Amino acid sequence: METTATPVTIRDVLEARLRIAPYLTPTPLVRPAALGRALGADVHLKLESLQPVGAFKVRGGVNLVAAERETLAGRRLLAASTGNHGQSIAYAGRLFGLPVTVYAPAGANPAKVAAMRALGADVQLVGKDFDEAREACEEAAARLGARYVHSMNEPLLVAGVGTAYLEALEAVPDAQWLIVPVGGGSGLAGAAIVARALVPGIRVIGVQAQGAPAFERAFRTGRLAAIEKMATRAEGLATRQAFDLPVGIARRLVDEVVLVSDAQMDAAMRLLLEDGHVVAEMAGAAGVAAAMQLGAEIAGARVVVPITGANVAPGQVAALYGSAAADDAAAKVAGYYRLVDAGDVAGIVALFAPDGVYERPGYEPFAGRAAIERFYRGERVIASGAHTIDRLVREGEAVVAEGRFEGRLRSGAVASVRFTDIWRFAPEGLVAHRTTYFFAASV
Repeated sequence: METTATPVTIRDVLEARLRIAPYLTPTPLVRPAALGRALGADVHLKLESLQPVGAFKVRGGVNLVAAERETLAGRRLLAASTGNHGQSIAYAGRLFGLPVTVYAPAGANPAKVAAMRALGADVQLVGKDFDEAREACEEAAARLGARYVHSMNEPLLVAGVGTAYLEALEAVPDAQWLIVPVGGGSGLAGAAIVARALVPGIRVIGVQAQGAPAFERAFRTGRLAAIEKMATRAEGLATRQAFDLPVGIARRLVDEVVLVSDAQMDAAMRLLLEDGHVVAEMAGAAGVAAAMQLGAEIAGARVVVPITGANVAPGQVAALYGSAAADDAAAKVAGYYRLVDAGDVAGIVALFAPDGVYERPGYEPFAGRAAIERFYRGERVIASGAHTIDRLVREGEAVVAEGRFEGRLRSGAVASVRFTDIWRFAPEGLVAHRTTYFFAASV
């Protein structure tokens, strides 16, 4: 962490608070007891998800347009966004009577696109990701002479989003950790400016998607190199390029940037719903995902985490529980091999639905628990040994296991067997198990 001055200061944030006060009210800071117990810490959630556009960025948009409204009269605002920044500028444009065009990637979240259009923005779907949409937007702004509002390199945006952390840290002045999601980094930059002014000893942590680590790499190396590919479903964190203003501020004021996987963010969304009664999008839940990952490091500490957005479609929330069910199925599959090695026929049979179907080479498929029990008690080829799982993955609704068995056959031969199993589960249990195998060696 460097210590030189930053281009955005605490004074800028204080001025932004006064500027946005007529238009935006402070958001709640909550302290869910069950969530705190689950994380082993005193956790305070700043619910930026309850902003008028469902995300923290509206503070920046309103601050920028309010500050520049005299020079913006009659001009069009242009922005590039996967959704939340675009909604912020659309909201501010409507507030101050300015036309807005947002460039979003072709695969942008449909709910966010609809929300931008509902706020009066002209939404152009261009390119495969945020950065291609951004490049098209920059070209259009230069051609049209419009006011291009960069999503990151705008001091007024950084100061505006920093106001959330004035509210949070004035309420929790003895906070020990502040954990903030990072896409391009404007939110983290604003948070760090406020944290260093109000609570100098606090640990400030950024958290980025493992599959889109451009900011984390720039923070670590000081180089703003783009990454070639992204692999994350968290569109609010999905950018291939890091930008100089937020990275520069972070390198001066932030302690660390950590990475979390999409699966960790899914788990954090579920935890927030179940133990915090809070809805969050993937990016909005990233701070909680990092808190889960930090574990013992934050044990017993007072931790502030912003829920930066809640623009999530109902189908995405439903998919969380499909994912959880599939994770549970994978755990059951792993348990199956332990049951087989232990010879626990009753445990194996209990995994199957009453009408579950078992298919294996050389046998007609057989169905029902009674038939499956007969097979495991009397017809098994393998007598004893141990299974090793090399690969256990979800593929759509199925769980696929690949591995090997070393052991003794009923004939007395010692065998090395490789297998691939495909499993399908329903709420009532295992409904289909197809196995293929071959003997690598036998003596």
